[in-house]
Amino acid sequence: MKLNLSKVEFSNYDLIHDITIPKKLTKKLAYFSGVHFGDGSMGNYKKYYYSLEYSGHLVDEYKFYTIYFKNLFKELFNKELRVYEKLRPKGNYLSLCAQSKSIFTFLKNSIDLPVGKKATYPLPSVVINSRLVKDFIKGYADSDFCLSFKVGNKSLNNYPVISVNSNNKFAIEQTKDILIKLNFDVNSLYEFPKKRYDKYYISNQIDICGKEQLELWMKKIGFNSRKHLTKYWVWKKFGFCPPYTNLPQREAILKGELDPYSFYKLPPKSL
Repeated sequence: MKLNLSKVEFSNYDLIHDITIPKKLTKKLAYFSGVHFGDGSMGNYKKYYYSLEYSGHLVDEYKFYTIYFKNLFKELFNKELRVYEKLRPKGNYLSLCAQSKSIFTFLKNSIDLPVGKKATYPLPSVVINSRLVKDFIKGYADSDFCLSFKVGNKSLNNYPVISVNSNNKFAIEQTKDILIKLNFDVNSLYEFPKKRYDKYYISNQIDICGKEQLELWMKKIGFNSRKHLTKYWVWKKFGFCPPYTNLPQREAILKGELDPYSFYKLPPKSL
């Protein structure tokens, strides 16, 4: 699908550095848009300053952002993202940044991604109303969804739940509608208090629960981020995935270097 590029503006810097702007909506661009909606932000806080930033977990999402997403950004726009490791008392995180007027105006005007806060901003209609909506959801899930395993039988964490929560109620409602059209069973909860970093805020959440639903997700949408994939692979291999593990621990479990039962105080009997 061809995109409207009439409102894309190039700075002299963009022209000198050969910044490229996609002319068509592709699977990779739709996926990128989903990641951007989840973990990206744009700002035009000063004249001639057009910033883009992406943030993720310093451990669990390091490889995803510094390798996969960084390469995707370069492929789409011929622009390198700068990578920073941010250390703070409430949790360390990864930040990837770039400045470009043409990329900024393209994402804002051609894709309709939000500038500033996303609390009331809808999902980008140009993408979600296309045949590539599943690629958008995949990118959104890789950046902002959670795959967890709740305690089921034998006191093991073997019951899968895919969830996303946000203060953006409209975007959550739109996501629910898309997933229902894709034949997922979706549970929802709106405008409830949620605690984060010792503060409460109003959130909205949708959940997709159960083994059959997870397998349907992997068939129809899937993940690219190893943050999610390693949880799924551990669950497939052992029938459960212990809680509160990080990416290196799950990779060690998959290599046979770490016992998944060691995360339980009283190791249950083998399945």
